[in-house]
Amino acid sequence: MLRDIRLAFRAFRKQRTYALAVTLTLAVGVGASTSIFTFVDAALLQPPPFPEPSKLGVIWGVAGPERAIRGASFPEIRDWKERARTLQEVVVYDEIDLNMSIDGGNPARVDAEMVSWTFFQMLGARAVMGRTFTADEDAVPDQRPVAVISDALWRARFGASPDVFSRAVQLNDRAVTIVGIMAPGFSGLSFDTDVWIPTAMISLTTAPSILQNRGSRWLTALTRVNHGVSVEAAQADLDTVAASLARDFPDTNTDRGAQLVTLERFYLGDTAGTLRMLFGAVLLFLLVACSNVAALQLARSTSRRQETAVSLALGATRKHLARQLAAEAVVLGVAGALLGGLLASWMMTAIRVLQPTGSLPIFVEPSLNGRALAFAVVMAFGSALVAALMPVFATPSADVADALRTSGRAVRGGLGRIARPAPQQLLVVAQVAVALALLLGAGVVIQTLQSQLRVPLGFSPEGVTFARVTLTGTKYTPQERVAFAQRLAEALRVLPGAGSAAISDGLPFTGSSASILIREPDLTDRVRYYVHGVTPEYFSTLGMKLVAGRLFTGNERPDTPRLAILSESGARRIFPGRDPIGLKFRLGAPTRPEAEVVGVVADARFRNLTADLGGPRAEPDVFYPYAQIPDRAIQFAVRTSGPAPSAQVLQQAVSSIDPALPVYGVEPLVQRAERQTANARFTSAIMGAFSVSTLLLAGIGLYGLVSYVVSLSRREIALRLALGADRGRVVRMVVRNGMTLVLAGMGVGLVVAWALGRVWTEWIGTSPDLDVRTVAISLATLFIAGVVAT
Repeated sequence: MLRDIRLAFRAFRKQRTYALAVTLTLAVGVGASTSIFTFVDAALLQPPPFPEPSKLGVIWGVAGPERAIRGASFPEIRDWKERARTLQEVVVYDEIDLNMSIDGGNPARVDAEMVSWTFFQMLGARAVMGRTFTADEDAVPDQRPVAVISDALWRARFGASPDVFSRAVQLNDRAVTIVGIMAPGFSGLSFDTDVWIPTAMISLTTAPSILQNRGSRWLTALTRVNHGVSVEAAQADLDTVAASLARDFPDTNTDRGAQLVTLERFYLGDTAGTLRMLFGAVLLFLLVACSNVAALQLARSTSRRQETAVSLALGATRKHLARQLAAEAVVLGVAGALLGGLLASWMMTAIRVLQPTGSLPIFVEPSLNGRALAFAVVMAFGSALVAALMPVFATPSADVADALRTSGRAVRGGLGRIARPAPQQLLVVAQVAVALALLLGAGVVIQTLQSQLRVPLGFSPEGVTFARVTLTGTKYTPQERVAFAQRLAEALRVLPGAGSAAISDGLPFTGSSASILIREPDLTDRVRYYVHGVTPEYFSTLGMKLVAGRLFTGNERPDTPRLAILSESGARRIFPGRDPIGLKFRLGAPTRPEAEVVGVVADARFRNLTADLGGPRAEPDVFYPYAQIPDRAIQFAVRTSGPAPSAQVLQQAVSSIDPALPVYGVEPLVQRAERQTANARFTSAIMGAFSVSTLLLAGIGLYGLVSYVVSLSRREIALRLALGADRGRVVRMVVRNGMTLVLAGMGVGLVVAWALGRVWTEWIGTSPDLDVRTVAISLATLFIAGVVAT
């Protein structure tokens, strides 16, 4: 074999251009596919770092026939645990923020999770110092205030001191005892948690009475399915439980359900579909690269056809020839794999820089591991080897004499005819077909994503900075929360360059607005809205347009009649065909007071950019005065004409009212809005890069094949010219033959694109919008590339 490899190197020294072309083509194809494979492998093929992750799942509350994802209440999660027979365990899970102070120092915000006491056992997590929660600590509200902290927080905030269990620690102004430190590397289900509290300490965030409130829903449940039970069977069990709850509690559980999802969907959401789509596109791109290599190999084998025939005629065995060609494939494969691995590393670095923050879970760490490198090697060697061995088996014994007799003549499929297509010509058709399918797919993706970037927001984020502060514990009564909000708004309005300031419990793209059912006598069914508590300047600060009626005056109080402002689409849904001003409706439970509509504002996209605001499944917005239902979790926004206020400036404004409250989440609103489109822009850029690369590879392949066919037809061209043939006619003949193959490939490509559209629907869940413009642009682009190449 070593002798064969030396012969391969000797042969490639004589054909450096060919060897370089094959190596670079392999490297580009392998590098691109391997770089994306590392992300697919890390996100989709590597399980989360928990015991038996395939048995773990998350349960969301769902509402209505469309099963819109919502939260769950404490009583509902208890019912799921007690009534579901297919679930081994069900625990409460909620991501929260807490203010932590140590030994009387200034408080700082920490990421926390409120969980049931069996949470750690379910995830196979253990404490390296102390212990986790006991059942008693999670049984009676506020009886035993305890907390568990992460190893990272213990080292950062406590200096890894062993006396951590005796330190004076407060969470939201409440003294707690640290009972355990988790093992290094464990940071909860969110992978960025530093503190855990049991559900019995709910008073740190809200009133303990909510533990028995079936209608207060915002929680998530974590579960482990019994052995031998599929996700589908467990879901059917939960559906049965939901039906029984609807019968037992019709006021709160009608049209309510539970949705069990895998950890993959919980962590990745739509990103899983995007990754599959990108990997599919990369595999097509790799197919184009492989067809290039195969075409070059076959073209070279045509020129070596006589050499192969002579060897066979002199007694060489096909096994010997196959071994020699395999050695050449090994050399090319090694070179392509090494260069492709290096290129994959560079591409991964570039993707990490461009990749939007938060698009993948924290535990997903793409790397060129053994599987990724094995993928690269298999792709490089496989494509090189298959193409290299084709000549041996493409020259049957009966053709040896023919190969010797036709030495020096034009090859089949040369200038004169294409009626019997040679393998090279079939590869051109295949190459064009795959390239067109990839171009069409990329065009659909880019068009869909670009349409998301052009949607109107309904508000003006420019010049607006927002931040958060939480009024902790029992220190702030509802009246004191209202007074704090008023003083904070006044402090913000006097900041340099400030034009207006607003207080709310749900600013755009923060994911904090609650959903609630609207009840109104004339409605045939209940409508679900998103509700926002706001101060009067909220709408002017965000630049929202008043369509009808008026805004809040600032005189609203908890004891004054309830008021509301609706979005346009919300007013149409709840009061179809009527003027909503002055009409009343009920928010939530039948026991709650009615709210009078005083105004209507233009629709805005507060949660995502793909929401169907006016459609039948739209969930519009309702705004109520913050002063009437003041929340502890405050979000505030200030619009400035100059530079955005810094976090320090905003902290000073809050500290002037209460020095013990830390400000967190400071960010320009335009930056948060841009983050909503980051995935779309990133995917568009990746697909655009693949489109350009595919065109280049396809163009190079076409050019190489046509040039090679022409070079093999030198005698035919010279003979035609010697006999008086017009030079232009010869050129037209070359172009005609080349473009015939391109057009044939386009026809096949359209069929392939249609078939891939069906696959798209299976993977992504939506049908691709393949419009005439996208098809026309893709066809024209590839046609021009074909003309240039030929």
